Amino acid sequence: MSYTPFVRRFLCSVSLTLVAAACAPPEVKIGKVNLVDADGVEPAAEGTIVEVPGPIPKSLSGPVRIAIDGDVTYADAVKAIAAVKAAGGTPVLLVLDRNRVVALPPLSGKKSDTAIRLKARTDADGCKEGQALCVQACISPPDNDTATCVRRPDGKHVDRAFVRQVLAKAIREWAPLSDIHVWIDPKLSWADAVRAIDGARTCCGEGKVTVSVEPAP
Repeated sequence: MSYTPFVRRFLCSVSLTLVAAACAPPEVKIGKVNLVDADGVEPAAEGTIVEVPGPIPKSLSGPVRIAIDGDVTYADAVKAIAAVKAAGGTPVLLVLDRNRVVALPPLSGKKSDTAIRLKARTDADGCKEGQALCVQACISPPDNDTATCVRRPDGKHVDRAFVRQVLAKAIREWAPLSDIHVWIDPKLSWADAVRAIDGARTCCGEGKVTVSVEPAP
């Protein structure tokens, strides 16, 4: 059977669309929540699921799988995590590793006086025209406020690759320092907070750094 050029182009277009759809990873959501991607992860314990935004039950027990939407502010995410703890649950912070639902490992580090400082923050200076605020990450040594700061060209999000790269360089040059203290601007999104925390935790190889976070999730 022969086809006109138009029909052939149409069939090719349909075929390519079907192939692309078949190869595209399925969207993973928990209820209405879009989870955030992360690299330094662990298996997520089974348990009750709580969505943020959404109500937190007054009474909980055992592992509680907290699905936080990436657009939720870090301040609201911290409040939700605290509410789960106050209700008696053990928070399990759900994230994605590609298409697998996994969890961020619990943070065990405490702030030390010799910690390298990473600040993920909003900043009104240097934004593109029309932007009220942009986002940047700044890294400084523990003994002064001289910081190396960078933002993505669009100024919209924390650059996790930059966080990894600059922290890895700092750990090499400021040895034997191995503690990292991450300060998160409460106005940042949960997605940007995870990028900053995850970038710090995965900068330098397993077990090479200890990370603390303020405000603590």
